[in-house]
Amino acid sequence: MNEGKLKSEWTEVKDIVPYLEKGDLIEFKRVWDLGIIKQHIYSHWALFIGHLEGLPRIVHFASQDDDFKGSEGYAKLSEMIMKIKCSYFEGLKGSYKLFGNTTNIKDDNGVEVRCDSLYEVAGNDLVRVNIEQDAHGKPFPPSIVIERALLKLGSGDYNLLFNNCEHFVLWCRYGYKFSKQIIWCLLYAVIALFAVVGNSLVIYVTIIKLRPRSITTYFIINLGFADLLTGVFAIPFKFQAALFQEWFLPHSLCQIVPYAETVSLSVSVFTLTASAMHEFRTVFFSKQGRLNCSNARSLVLLIWAVAAVVSLPHGLFHKVYAIKEPNNVTIMQCRPVYAEESWWKIYNIYLTIIHYFVPMLILDTAYTMIAFKNKYKREYRRVFAWMRCRSQPEPLGELRKFDTEYSPESEIYQPSSPIRMDP
Repeated sequence: MNEGKLKSEWTEVKDIVPYLEKGDLIEFKRVWDLGIIKQHIYSHWALFIGHLEGLPRIVHFASQDDDFKGSEGYAKLSEMIMKIKCSYFEGLKGSYKLFGNTTNIKDDNGVEVRCDSLYEVAGNDLVRVNIEQDAHGKPFPPSIVIERALLKLGSGDYNLLFNNCEHFVLWCRYGYKFSKQIIWCLLYAVIALFAVVGNSLVIYVTIIKLRPRSITTYFIINLGFADLLTGVFAIPFKFQAALFQEWFLPHSLCQIVPYAETVSLSVSVFTLTASAMHEFRTVFFSKQGRLNCSNARSLVLLIWAVAAVVSLPHGLFHKVYAIKEPNNVTIMQCRPVYAEESWWKIYNIYLTIIHYFVPMLILDTAYTMIAFKNKYKREYRRVFAWMRCRSQPEPLGELRKFDTEYSPESEIYQPSSPIRMDP
């Protein structure tokens, strides 16, 4: 790896071995072959501790068979670990007693801290050096990093969420536990769960319990369906591309996911804009008649039709490309077909205008004018009522108390008959 670079490119294991340094963190791209596609499921992590018996050795959390195929056997592995400990702590008095029974390898297939050959663990998967956390925390010296790793050999306190392979190697190098994979997975899972469950409840309550009785209800239902579309078709499939910066899903989803995401965004924005225009029309032009439920249903269908047409280029012109990395490694990415064409750039500018600038202008203008009208209407009524009270003289020895009433027909305050008060 180049000096000063914290994360190398994905490459084959034989190409990266000459550049490894003791204490480096190695990331493995674990791929499951599903027949039609090869799916990048997760990244496995290990700590490089040096060479033994001519082979590069790593310490990592793994089971006997689960994380990689093949094994050197328990007897040979136990003997090898003892050699590592003895050679590393050679000259330290009582080094054998320091480890106690941690040199014993468990007889079951439970996950534990192991020492294995880098070639055997990697297999045909791509690997890279990843010490990007050096930018956020100062690492221990290599000797301390290796010592911390060897002290954990044989321990089996594995936990997927709180003590997995990534937690382990970061603890060895930096002294703290952190797993970007787990954080990303939890965040996307929570967002998707809230998007699907929350919007499903909104749709259920408004349709089944309340039943659509107003224009606003139709707009709420429409927003619920738009957000539900994002939760079902966009969030579950995009989190892996965001995490690994690669596309491992079926090629057909490369067109479906961007299209569904753009349609959902368009429907949400158009619905909010239509709602603002409806409120503005109701407040300022109430005498011209309001929308009825039939008009609202037609408007909702029109919104979906316009959104489907506007988003169509994202569904037609996305494709999975094989990208060649500098080290001759090929990765798959979902990209627009005409990303460099001027018309595609103009189309994206057009989407930005109709999704952000135009709706923002309409919403801000409509609701600002509604707020000002309501404010000045209340002030006008208060002043007019005060002037009416002042225009009628009070008889001597009497106090008048006006009980004001509002008449919707005339939209003015009309004072009722005066009430005589005893002196």
